[in-house]
Amino acid sequence: MIYKIKYWPDTFLKKVAKEVDASELDQCAEIISNMFETMAMGRGMGLAATQCGIDMRIIVIDTVPIGGKLKQAFINPVIKAKTEKVIVSEEGCLSFPGVFAPVQRFEGLVVESTTLTGETKEAILNGVDAICFQHELDHLNGVVFFDHLGNAKRQMLETQVRKRTKKLERLRKRK
Repeated sequence: MIYKIKYWPDTFLKKVAKEVDASELDQCAEIISNMFETMAMGRGMGLAATQCGIDMRIIVIDTVPIGGKLKQAFINPVIKAKTEKVIVSEEGCLSFPGVFAPVQRFEGLVVESTTLTGETKEAILNGVDAICFQHELDHLNGVVFFDHLGNAKRQMLETQVRKRTKKLERLRKRK
């Protein structure tokens, strides 16, 4: 099933997602499968449940097509440690179609998440994998990549986003 992506400035994108309870893990496999399908359809490399209108702390990431090493889902993800070194890279977002901007992120992370069986799992992420994880984790915390930009850059891009999302919404209504 393909989820309908929430476009900025939808207020759901500013929502802090709630933790996935152990009793909800059985429904996560289907949600994760649908999220991977939705992400692939949109040609993204990461997707947060909140972008799909789902109030759960779940993200999916697939950076393999662009040279990363990660194709994984994370339930209740947290950053346990980060490198001091930061990098700036052009980021885009399925909720901000066609818009890209430079964002500063930590180059490396140690992250922790819950598996579908309820176990805690740790992973070390670097480069594009770490960047994508931070971007998606931001979504679960109600933060969008525009929040990392200065006012002038943000205002310039906001106009672009509003025009593009209005056009996409019109196309959705025709279907």
